[in-house]
Amino acid sequence: MADAVENLKGMFGFNDIPLISQSFVYYFKSYWFVILAGVVCATSIGKKLKDIKKLKLFFDVAEIPILLILLMIVTGFLADGSFNPFLYFRF
Repeated sequence: MADAVENLKGMFGFNDIPLISQSFVYYFKSYWFVILAGVVCATSIGKKLKDIKKLKLFFDVAEIPILLILLMIVTGFLADGSFNPFLYFRF
């Protein structure tokens, strides 16, 4: 239990570990859009935005191209991360 408490303290900036480090800033700058998209998609914010009449037409028109672009991006990430030289070692 003591180790769990120490780990939690470290996660939230205690134990002489800074809450915001250079690596945090780097990753936040690199992935801020993904974080924002995750927040919008994981909460009811997206549904509330879709109910606004002015944005409804935009969402109706842009939904299919956005989904196709996301499909290509996700497929690219899957293809990029799928090479494992140890998989072919047995053959």
